[in-house]
Amino acid sequence: KLIAAKTIAVEPTALLKEKLEQAGHIYFPYSHDVPKQSADVVVSFDTLEHTLRPDEFLADVFEVLTPGGFALIGVPNQDDYLKQICPEYLPFFYHKSHLFFFSGETLANLARQAGFKVKETRYVHKYDLNNMVHWLRDSKGVGKQGCSTFDAFAEHDFRSNLERMGSASHVMVILHKEL
Repeated sequence: KLIAAKTIAVEPTALLKEKLEQAGHIYFPYSHDVPKQSADVVVSFDTLEHTLRPDEFLADVFEVLTPGGFALIGVPNQDDYLKQICPEYLPFFYHKSHLFFFSGETLANLARQAGFKVKETRYVHKYDLNNMVHWLRDSKGVGKQGCSTFDAFAEHDFRSNLERMGSASHVMVILHKEL
């Protein structure tokens, strides 16, 4: 099923160029290389926190979008609950490859400075209850491996609560470039 007429991949690691092109993407090494007003939708997850200039990255995204276009930008949440309950999690969260840290408010403010209208701020929790237990017990996580101790109802309630409270692992903004 065709979802998009064309897709663009932005990846500075040249080693991935061939793989991305084989997958059918039009390849560019950097966001400022993408032609202006060439995309209706831009999606970027777990990238902005790694850029040297997040403000310039979002300005490039704004320029790439056609008028009326949307961007979905997701990053680790500065207000992640696990930072409050597990001190051993802090070095993992604040690792060297993350150059910037964002809350829902700071991410939305940065997007507004780039010219976007913020349509919505959402919180998404990517990890299960089992991951939390491992952080608390072993001082290291296990990601999303799951376990039989917690059923789907417990997982749903856990994630829903963190997302509702704004303390989930990730924050995402839905941005609009108005006409």
